[in-house]
Amino acid sequence: KGKATVNYDVSYGWQNPWKKKAVLNAQEYMIIMNEAQVNDGNNPRYNAENIATFANNKGTDWQEETFNYDAPLQNHQVSVNGGNDKAQYFLSLGYFNQEGIIGGNYNKSNYERWSVRANSTYTVFEAEDRKFLNQVRIGMNVGYARANSTSVEANSEFGSVLGSALTFNPLIPVYAPIDNPIISDIRTASSILNQYPNAVTDKDGNVFSIPPAGFQELANPVAMLNQPNGNKNNEDKFVGTFWGEIDLLSGLKFKSSYGFDLAFWGADGYEFPYFLAAQGKNSNQSSVSSSMNRGYKWQVENVLSYNKTFAQKHNVSFVLGQSAQKYTVRNLSGNDYILLETDPSKANINSAIGDRDDERVGGGTGGYNFTALASYFGRLDYNFDERYMIQATVRRDGSSRFGPNHKWAVFPAVSLGWNLLNEPYLENHPEWFDSFKVRFSWGKNGNENIGNFRYTSLMSGNQNYYFGGGYVVAT
Repeated sequence: KGKATVNYDVSYGWQNPWKKKAVLNAQEYMIIMNEAQVNDGNNPRYNAENIATFANNKGTDWQEETFNYDAPLQNHQVSVNGGNDKAQYFLSLGYFNQEGIIGGNYNKSNYERWSVRANSTYTVFEAEDRKFLNQVRIGMNVGYARANSTSVEANSEFGSVLGSALTFNPLIPVYAPIDNPIISDIRTASSILNQYPNAVTDKDGNVFSIPPAGFQELANPVAMLNQPNGNKNNEDKFVGTFWGEIDLLSGLKFKSSYGFDLAFWGADGYEFPYFLAAQGKNSNQSSVSSSMNRGYKWQVENVLSYNKTFAQKHNVSFVLGQSAQKYTVRNLSGNDYILLETDPSKANINSAIGDRDDERVGGGTGGYNFTALASYFGRLDYNFDERYMIQATVRRDGSSRFGPNHKWAVFPAVSLGWNLLNEPYLENHPEWFDSFKVRFSWGKNGNENIGNFRYTSLMSGNQNYYFGGGYVVAT
């Protein structure tokens, strides 16, 4: 005791997709597409020469092109702990970085977090020769974390990166050729730029291929990962608990604690003019968006506990307590259009010049919400010689999520236990037979995991419908 101990833990690894989905190669794709065309009463889309062209070429493996292999993962933890008879402490600093298995110049998935944590306990007063108020202890546990992340598009109406990697045309190369495409589905770089000046290119100016005409629901997944846009998520989280405990009498303790969870999180995004596909994957103007959220939760608990054994066989314990908590959340978001420059470092709302007259500004939106829960509880336990046990509990909970006449409810419970192997007549039981307990219990429980104001009757406008041969506009 009294000496500080320093520890450093580090781990480093790599991540890879463990399996790729089996999909059609180029020739299989053409054969299936021809069958679909013929079954629909049309001529085959690809002729024998087209199919022969890919005899020794399986086409583009879009999963292979999309995955980021050997994505690094690292974790560092430095901690210091020490103390003496009156005080103990622990302090740690951590850094975590994970690069995702989906790669790209702009939209690579990744996660980074810095964290710090401190724990301490301190004995304010201790007197072993007293029978009451013989010990007072206080303590704290606090932590802070800062996280930043970017992620790939998922569950999009017009196809996500991974969805396109599974279903995009394998005949199409990643980059558009300069000239002489080997099949009509493939367009040259110049023809793409002539028709779509905002077509996505890589950092060296090479043009990414686009889907063929009639198949514009999906986009080149590699181009999606190189599209000049950004959506960065951020979070600051500060949590802590402060407590104090008093030994009132032998076996009787009182503990009071206050805990909090304060979080700020948001996202900043931008998008420059681009073209990936004709349907839902293009824009002729730049845009920028930002959102901010703040959540705060506090919890107060006061607990009186007692634990005493009488005549070496009778153990009695009880707990009486109160708990209250409240969570509030606020959010604010906005967006604008037409950035002054196509520079990611200047992609913020102040650099946009869209106005309401042009109906380009989404404007600001915000919200506020809260939930609260109050509880009173008690528990009584009796244990005779580790053979017979009885426990009774009761709690009364009140939730803000229920209506004025139903906010509070009482939840009792009782249980009986019998440890047969501690009976004298079963002392000589086999070694493999080491546990035999019987327990009977009854209780009531509740659930407040519902949305706020579900007890109210709501009306919603704009739910228009046809009735009686006419169009009814709901108000």
